[in-house]
Amino acid sequence: MGFAQDYWKDFEELSIDLIKLLFKDYHFDKHIEKTQNSKDGGYDGVVLISDNKHNVYKAISESKLRKLSRKDLPLSDFAKTLIISVNLCADKVYIFTNLHFSNETQNRIEKFSRGTNIKVQLFDIVEIVGLIPKLADDILKNYPTEFIEKLQNSVTDHPRKLSLNPAPKINLKKECELLGIERKKQFAETVQNIEHKTGIYIICGRQGSGKSFFIDNLILKLHPTEYEYIDIAKIPDVNTFFIYLLSIIWHVDILTISHFSTEDICKITDYITDDEEREKLKDILSKILVNNCLIEMDAELVQFFLLRYLDKIYTPMLKHKNVILIFQNLEYASSQIQNFLLKFLKQFYDRNILLLLEIRDEHIVLQEFLSKCQSEIKIIGTTKLQNLSKIDTKIYIKKKYGKLLDVEQQEKFVKLCPRVPLYIDQIIDLLKRDVYGKDVLCNDTFFYKHMYENWKYTKGANEEYIKKVLSDCCDETKICTVLIAFMDGNLKLTDLSYIFEYKTCREKVMEELVKSQLFIIGSNSVETFHISILDALRRISESAFKKHAIKAYKKLWENMDLFDEIPKRKEKKKFKLALELDEIDYIQKNWKGLSVSYLADQEYDVVIPILEKIYEK
Repeated sequence: MGFAQDYWKDFEELSIDLIKLLFKDYHFDKHIEKTQNSKDGGYDGVVLISDNKHNVYKAISESKLRKLSRKDLPLSDFAKTLIISVNLCADKVYIFTNLHFSNETQNRIEKFSRGTNIKVQLFDIVEIVGLIPKLADDILKNYPTEFIEKLQNSVTDHPRKLSLNPAPKINLKKECELLGIERKKQFAETVQNIEHKTGIYIICGRQGSGKSFFIDNLILKLHPTEYEYIDIAKIPDVNTFFIYLLSIIWHVDILTISHFSTEDICKITDYITDDEEREKLKDILSKILVNNCLIEMDAELVQFFLLRYLDKIYTPMLKHKNVILIFQNLEYASSQIQNFLLKFLKQFYDRNILLLLEIRDEHIVLQEFLSKCQSEIKIIGTTKLQNLSKIDTKIYIKKKYGKLLDVEQQEKFVKLCPRVPLYIDQIIDLLKRDVYGKDVLCNDTFFYKHMYENWKYTKGANEEYIKKVLSDCCDETKICTVLIAFMDGNLKLTDLSYIFEYKTCREKVMEELVKSQLFIIGSNSVETFHISILDALRRISESAFKKHAIKAYKKLWENMDLFDEIPKRKEKKKFKLALELDEIDYIQKNWKGLSVSYLADQEYDVVIPILEKIYEK
């Protein structure tokens, strides 16, 4: 047997004794004990403080003894304990380990504490060994000498690693302030409308009008305790939407939740005292997280229980903080996601939370959803971002491009450019890249203005812009852009290493992606700068970049199983790859099961294209 297998019970007992040590000078009615192994529930110890009638303080502890090493304990190893602390409305969590905690884990724990008002105290091997000598001799003698000695020696044998802070996200297009008289006036009015208020508020405008940047500035101005962006374009189905919401409420990584086992689900639901409610929730969560579908279950009933559960755990947390949730790219929501979102809004609109809906108002598909919202739920108000006025266009160009363009050129662009911030940036970017040459300013007309002003032609204008920006890039970079589009605008850098094996190749690709200014490069991923770029890349993948797309899909097919993704999303992406590459054996083996799964979840918008493709094949 190894160290962890031999001494895990001793380590749990030691953790409880250390907690008692921390509370020894507190002279009030306290109860500290180790939980029963048979009813572990995902935590080892509990601390209860009462005022003779009621428990006024509750803390739980978890102990993780591992093989002696210099490694860090991953947050996923104690994520269930954090979730249980939320479910139990605990005041504090103690985590003990004989390993270390990375900077990233400590930062995520700080975010968890800010979001949940639950304090988390981390005890790594250094802190534990520092406390052991403070224990009374009659307590220490209960532990095997070898166990204590190995813990003490581990501090010097396995010191903390030097951790480097992750590189900050690079956003090459981020401005520092809103530009334009009218836009600043709208901003001040919007702040007045929503400051210190809760409910639903709509920010709308055409594509490229600056809705996301407007909201970013609102967040900076309002200083909420917590805020989260939910990009509906990256959520394929209701089950995934629910996992996103759980991740926000629990403050635990989406991938960690999506990989929960049946045993994990039992642990995080054991605290529920009502047997029927516990078994129903356990059954639903197992089907969503383990089986990835809701076969033989009524979807409406499932959503009722899920929303009831969210309400039960989220509402108490909202009482003591100022929270803003921002829902983006709603036009990409399936009818089922729209339905679930509407129910979520109805459930929480009168809670202590501000719900911002970012709407592209040129999309007819959202009109029915908005009509239902306005008829069934109280809306605080709406801010509609219009195209820039001539004066504001002049201010925008002068402030952003005054060093690039002289006064005469600025005046020319005021006449030639569409009055939409994103498209002004695109047109001037083409000039900077010398795509047409500066003699274009000598003409009285500029076809891009007319293309962008008419929504029917905007898609084509976006495609032309992106093709010109990427025209001089190497084949590997074009393959990478196809991969980013296929993965819904976000590709993890670790996954990129599976596709491009050689470091020099990856560095060349990253250099060209940065230079294109179409992408945001972060410490963990590369993503499209704007949803319009993602849409255009998807279309280009089927046309101008078709040969690169085939190469990209083949690389993905060979490496998809290595990607760390939500299981259902990976399953869906792999099946789509099989259809693109005519992998007949895989299609025949999996199409029925996938179709039944999506039909059970009422994801008709997903399954119909699959069946159409099968019929074509």
